[in-house]
Amino acid sequence: MKRFVIVVAGLTVLSACGGGGETVSSTPTPTPTPTPTPTPTTAFPLNQSVTFNGAEAHTEYTGHIGDGIATSNTANISGSGVSGFGPGATVSYDHATGTYTIKDGFGSRSVSPADLVSSTDYFDKYQRTTSSGSDAVLLYENVRAANPVSSAPVQLSYSSFGEWAHTDVSPEGTRHAYFTFGEPTGTAAMPRTGSATYSTTLLASTLSGNFAPVSQTTLTGTATFTADFLNGTVSTNLLLNSSSAPYVGTGTISADQFSGTFASATPNFTNGSFSGGFYGPLAKEIGYAFWLSHSNPDPYAGASVAPGTIIITGVVAGAKN
Repeated sequence: MKRFVIVVAGLTVLSACGGGGETVSSTPTPTPTPTPTPTPTTAFPLNQSVTFNGAEAHTEYTGHIGDGIATSNTANISGSGVSGFGPGATVSYDHATGTYTIKDGFGSRSVSPADLVSSTDYFDKYQRTTSSGSDAVLLYENVRAANPVSSAPVQLSYSSFGEWAHTDVSPEGTRHAYFTFGEPTGTAAMPRTGSATYSTTLLASTLSGNFAPVSQTTLTGTATFTADFLNGTVSTNLLLNSSSAPYVGTGTISADQFSGTFASATPNFTNGSFSGGFYGPLAKEIGYAFWLSHSNPDPYAGASVAPGTIIITGVVAGAKN
């Protein structure tokens, strides 16, 4: 019996002649085609109509800011909190009309280019007044191409943020909300290893009241944010001009969202929480809304009556370093 060895395109074929001859071949295993990583389809400035889910933090009070504690219109803090992403809190943009609509469990408000009153400090401010109340909406300027923010505190391409204040005429009540929104990263595009830090900016205010007259003050401050994708955790620190100690937040990642709680050595701090998500391919950006609560057990201890309740709410936005 004669045996031949033939090499064809990297395959070795053994052929035998004579009785009982057989052929044995080896076929290489095909390399699987990798699944493409989904990428967001919406970037800022917005050039198409779109609706985003958002996370939100809010405070509510009735009456007049600054009233004394013995008047018929005394203001009272009536509610506050933070809510995570969901269809209950949305920001919509109508490209044909340039109208933005902010909606949450409280209600909704649409503002158009005719309501734009200023574009300063990296924000567009809209004001709308009706017979039943008034609304003020503040949006980060990256939402529209007419106002590039090349010198803004943080460059955002897949997310934005803002605030919305609504006041009813009768009975007088005010609701103040901060929100974050944008193109979510999506579960499939989330990093699974490594970690990342983010450059951030924030909007915040403090609402003080109960015992002392109610007052509301805009806050300044800084925030840090780190995501540990391997272990599924996040950490953030807030240092606000109203507080003597930082607020230290820790939380967990679920899909392309995250949430957590705060601890702080700030006097009379009771508790706090935050909720937000990742935006853009590979979690390039983040945004979260936060809520911090303080309760003074003895507001009459000083020379003047101190607020019994202090609520801080705000929003943090960031881009990966």
